[in-house]
Amino acid sequence: MSTKRGLHFLVFIAMLLKGEDEMSQEKVERYKKEKANRKETIKKEKRNALIAKTAVSLVLVATIGWIGYSAYGVIQSNKPVKVVDVNLDSVNGYLAELSTDSSQ
Repeated sequence: MSTKRGLHFLVFIAMLLKGEDEMSQEKVERYKKEKANRKETIKKEKRNALIAKTAVSLVLVATIGWIGYSAYGVIQSNKPVKVVDVNLDSVNGYLAELSTDSSQ
């Protein structure tokens, strides 16, 4: 039994168990309309699923990046800062000497 036939058979059995011997014309028309648009509906569902997965992935990547950046900032702020004293007297003297030489 093919999958389609099996599905139709199961629907028929379910209807019999509910007490519905025949499908109403409205149900038949709705089924035909759904069947006619099935390919487009499936494409739309797949596209929407892809968009949702992409959006969730982007949010996760951004969140993980933000957590990593914050953790790096905390780690760097806890490191001791090296302080270096530089004596610039000789450089200032040289620059002053250059400025007096150029003004003469």
